[in-house]
Amino acid sequence: MSDFYINRASIRGTDRLAILARTFLAALCLLLALYLLHDRFQGLDLDATLNQVASVPLPMVLLGIFLTAVSYLGISGYDLLAFRLIGRDLPARLLLRSGLTATALGQTLGFGVVVGGVARWRMLRSEGVTPGEAAAASALVASGFFLGLMVVFAVMTLLASASVAAIVGLPRPSVVAVSLLALTLYGLILSLGSLEVSLLGRRIALPNRTNMLRQTGLAALDVIPAGLALWVFLPSGLEVEIGLILTAYVAALAAGLLANTPGGLGAFEGVLLIALPQVPMESLLAGILCFRLFYYGLPFCIGALLLTQVELRGDRYRRGLQPGSRIREERIPTSPAAAFDTAFDTDGAEDAALIARAVETSDRAEANLAFLGDKRFLVASQAPGFVMFGRSGRTLVALGDPVAPRSAWPALIAGLKDHAGNIGARTPVFYKVGPETAAICRAQGLRTIRIGHEAILDLATFDLTGSRRRELRRKTRQAEKAGIEILRHAPGAAPLDALAEVARLWRAAKQGRERSFSTGHFDPVYLARFPIFEARQAGRTCAFISLWISGDGSEWALDVMRTRSDVPSGTMHALVTEAALAARAAGARRFNLCMAPLSGLEDSDGRLERLGSAIYRHGRRFHGLQGLRQFKSTFRPEWEPRYLAHRTGPSVIGAAFATYRLCRKTPVTAGPSAPPPAPDA
Repeated sequence: MSDFYINRASIRGTDRLAILARTFLAALCLLLALYLLHDRFQGLDLDATLNQVASVPLPMVLLGIFLTAVSYLGISGYDLLAFRLIGRDLPARLLLRSGLTATALGQTLGFGVVVGGVARWRMLRSEGVTPGEAAAASALVASGFFLGLMVVFAVMTLLASASVAAIVGLPRPSVVAVSLLALTLYGLILSLGSLEVSLLGRRIALPNRTNMLRQTGLAALDVIPAGLALWVFLPSGLEVEIGLILTAYVAALAAGLLANTPGGLGAFEGVLLIALPQVPMESLLAGILCFRLFYYGLPFCIGALLLTQVELRGDRYRRGLQPGSRIREERIPTSPAAAFDTAFDTDGAEDAALIARAVETSDRAEANLAFLGDKRFLVASQAPGFVMFGRSGRTLVALGDPVAPRSAWPALIAGLKDHAGNIGARTPVFYKVGPETAAICRAQGLRTIRIGHEAILDLATFDLTGSRRRELRRKTRQAEKAGIEILRHAPGAAPLDALAEVARLWRAAKQGRERSFSTGHFDPVYLARFPIFEARQAGRTCAFISLWISGDGSEWALDVMRTRSDVPSGTMHALVTEAALAARAAGARRFNLCMAPLSGLEDSDGRLERLGSAIYRHGRRFHGLQGLRQFKSTFRPEWEPRYLAHRTGPSVIGAAFATYRLCRKTPVTAGPSAPPPAPDA
């Protein structure tokens, strides 16, 4: 009995029309119920109704409150399951509290779409829950509830088939047949397990078997005690079977939710009055009034108090900040030791030395992401090495393969899993890992999916001769004819003012978006560590790239790439070609063009990988990924798979959300402060 979903944006446009439509529908349902039942309201003794309300025995009131508590336990359980399905393992007490609050407010005030959804987000926003995550969880809550409601209704109708047949005017065998048909359909879906079906041209993923059973169980725990509470509040002496009461309650509940009025007002009462004609009007209204008082009113007051408590606590925190104060944000401009001190209680200087030594001896250029300023580190105690990770809410996201000797990788991966358990975080996500790390993760009980391929140039065979790289030669000649001049700058020697202007124009074209965590961003202090190749046209900087170099010099890799919008065709091809030739001249063996996300998945047998491939090929918002793959393909690289490792179960959505938040988080820029001494290029 919860809200259907969360409206992520402010109410405008079609949202206003939807609210007006629901308001009109609610009023129509109320008027229709009054019209159909006007004859039963004639001669209603209101004093007798109030007297019956006052005469409900105290033990029955206490029993009704107990059944209400059991029902709301089931209601809150929807949130436990929904947030687990999207990969957010929040504390159970927080989810139970938010589920109770959101449902109590939403179903009592009406418009659960808005009221309940916003309440859920406000209750959990301090845990890092975004409106999008709350919307996804709410959609799962709604789908699970209505699926379970259908099953419970079919069972209740089957148990009270004789009474239901008499009320609806159908033969009892017909009622039994319809109920059995619904249960058979549910059993068929259950037997199929996870399945995609095509409906009106759309592909719809059905929930898996385990989740369907859990949703049905929660619906039974929610609905049956609530129906029993209604039966308890009816005056004693009424000869009405419990099965009929439960069936009528489920039907009234569904009608009330569809009407979307406060507490289903009008539709709820109308269905009960139609379904229970043998109950005297005064007795039935007395039971409904008691039910509304304790099942809706009491939880509403509790939910309002809980939400007020959360809001006041946040307000006190905001008022507690002194003028001129600001929330401290961690940053590691040049050394990972600062972040390590924050994450672990050990000797920061010693650990920083271990991290620096691991980077200096690594054969992976990507290890330089340790200096980006947004990582934490788990350091190996037996060998120089580390795994770097970030935190997104309660999720730890490790980036890339461990920076350590291969023999230390299993211990580092297991160590990060243990650390997550010790601090109450969920099982870590390992993002953009290679086949070796993916195999270790699978051996340690994690699930892996391919998320793209990394483009690698074998510098021993890289050149511009022959037909294989004819397209690359054409691109570089276009840049040469346009007057593009390529300059190489040693670390710390690039003209940062000119590069900053290019970066500013690039950000403006991208609506100010700049990625971080898994790639570098424009930060003078950070970029001063690396060689930079600059493209100029008529003396004006029009593009540049920065490069990582592995500690042992065997691999160079692309990092920051920025261009003006009017850059001549082939400029970026020329920059990367010059960088690759420089890497070969320096003795490097590999040049890493980095990952092309979601590409190369079309040959996969995995359902999620096929979905990623379909998004890559057909999603309008992902055309840039196709262009990125096409750009890298021009160099005729070798493609190495990259994986996302996550815990078993339906947590891949949460893993993707956590990784996305870290990669899209607005980076903190150091500004024009003096860069540290840089290593030789």
